[in-house]
Order: sequence, then C-alpha cells, then structure tokens
Amino acid sequence: METTKEQIHDAVRALNEILNSQRQRSIPQTGKYRLAKLHRVLEPLSLEIEKTRNALVLQFGEETFADVQKTMSTGWNVKEGGPNMAPYLEAWNAVRAEAVEVPVTPIPLGALGDATNGLEVIEFRLLADFITE
Repeated sequence: METTKEQIHDAVRALNEILNSQRQRSIPQTGKYRLAKLHRVLEPLSLEIEKTRNALVLQFGEETFADVQKTMSTGWNVKEGGPNMAPYLEAWNAVRAEAVEVPVTPIPLGALGDATNGLEVIEFRLLADFITE
C-alpha cells in the first residue's frame, strides 16, 4: 500500500505504545497479531526516518548543556523560535510528505475489537492509514 513517511513515523509511535503498554487491553488475538505484524514491517522504516530527522537536527540545531562550563551535554535540538527552526521544519515536513510503498494490508477495524479498554482515540488517529472499515 502507498502511504507517507509521516504516517509510518506516527503509526510506529502508536504501535510502540500499544505493544509496550503495561495496562490490560481488550484486543482480540487476531488484532494483536496484525498489530505486531504491522509493527514488524514499519519499525525498520521508522528507524530510517528517525535517522533522517536526527541528521536534520544536527544540521539545523545546536548542542545544549546542563552546565555553564559546557561539560554535561543534554543533546542536540533546534531552538524553538530560533533562526534555524523554519528551515528545519521545511526540511522535516518535506521528508514526512514523501510517499512510500509498504508491503502491508490495512487491518480491518473489526479485528481490533470494540472494548472500552482497547485502542485509544489518539492511537486510531495515528494508525488511520493502516486501518480499514
């Protein structure tokens, strides 16, 4: 199926939350299987997308420190409202908009069940391209 890098990146965030959740979820076995299978296909793609995002942060961002002497790095980031934020967002949004063909079949909504302690609304939103009615 064709999707975007944005949808892959967002879907893996949701899948990680679902698969690593400590709370009991009422998802049918077939739904759990299909979510795990989807994660197995999308995760490597998401890791590549994240590498690209990290490269953009290194290109447009700056290293931040927890101390004045600049010996304790807290990592790299692009300063909100800084002069590099607009070019970073432009480049990141261009990456996110790229079309990608992924070898998956959308999960039927019925396979995920309808229990109140199943998937959260935000998870459905993040997985939207990969769920069909």
